[in-house]
Amino acid sequence: MDHSRIYNSDGRRSVIRNQASEAIEIPSVCKNLKPLRLKYNQVCELLNVTRDCLRKIIENDVTFPRFMKDGTSRQSAVYFDTEEIEEWYRNYKAKCRCER
Repeated sequence: MDHSRIYNSDGRRSVIRNQASEAIEIPSVCKNLKPLRLKYNQVCELLNVTRDCLRKIIENDVTFPRFMKDGTSRQSAVYFDTEEIEEWYRNYKAKCRCER
């Protein structure tokens, strides 16, 4: 890989890559893939709800998919499985339409 080193005014080094080295062809199969897991905020955007509303759904709806924690600490990232969220929404939508 061809790099050029440039020194900033404060003496730190920066690496600049040539444009030719950054042009990586991504296969078309990869462009259409869905993410396997979604972050908490991504689920909020997908369902068009606020964080507080999603928290209430998680607490009150036993059919809502359980989240996965990335670690054991309290601050660890929380993720949801994409397919489980989509399946829950399909069932939720069908349930809402049948009740009317």
